[in-house]
Amino acid sequence: MTKWSQENHNIKTFFTNLLNPTKGKVIIDGYSVKDKTKKALSNVGALIETPGLYPYLTPSELLQMFCELRMVSNCDMKSVLEEVGMYEWRNKKVGKFSALRKHIYC
Repeated sequence: MTKWSQENHNIKTFFTNLLNPTKGKVIIDGYSVKDKTKKALSNVGALIETPGLYPYLTPSELLQMFCELRMVSNCDMKSVLEEVGMYEWRNKKVGKFSALRKHIYC
């Protein structure tokens, strides 16, 4: 790893609370990640390099599942899939997608 990528990796690891600093503190929005983890990370998101998609499902099936989990009853699946550029792949298994296509879908 280059020095920059090593430092970048460490920063992301601290921000997502996967690793504790050996010295110093990580403060986000005035809260210590170590002492007030929930408050510090309440507005932090992380995109993991490997999207957590079920490879045996299609984009249509995944969207339906997400709508049900979020209790969205009026989900216009066709419009959503068109908006994210996935309509033409709506019936293909996600496991067959390239890494880039998976990231686009997520």
